[in-house]
Amino acid sequence: MVAPAFLHVKTDIILRSCDDVDFRMITFFLKLASSSFDSFIEKAAQSDQIEGDLPIVSVEENHRVLDIWLRFCYPSTLLEDPPLHELEDIIPVLEAARKYSLKPLEHKVRQAHQRVIEFGSS
Repeated sequence: MVAPAFLHVKTDIILRSCDDVDFRMITFFLKLASSSFDSFIEKAAQSDQIEGDLPIVSVEENHRVLDIWLRFCYPSTLLEDPPLHELEDIIPVLEAARKYSLKPLEHKVRQAHQRVIEFGSS
């Protein structure tokens, strides 16, 4: 259900969506994407939830939103940016980008939003 990059052997944290899908992440990429992820990492260090040896941090977003915005946190050599053609994807991803201070993602999502408004969904 999740992309292979979210199952990488070097992962050191699990982000769990509100619908219980686990995304195994490399914290280095999260830290590069936004300093707001520092609180995730601190929260993980104090978490009682552990799977294997990885701490689990539960987030409010569903797996679809997480999949889209986490792809933007990884280098393009591991994952391509996901297409953003539907308002049902764009709006919650834009909200998550704002919530987690992901300015480059917010910019890309705003552009996608404008295209959908101008030209319609694909």
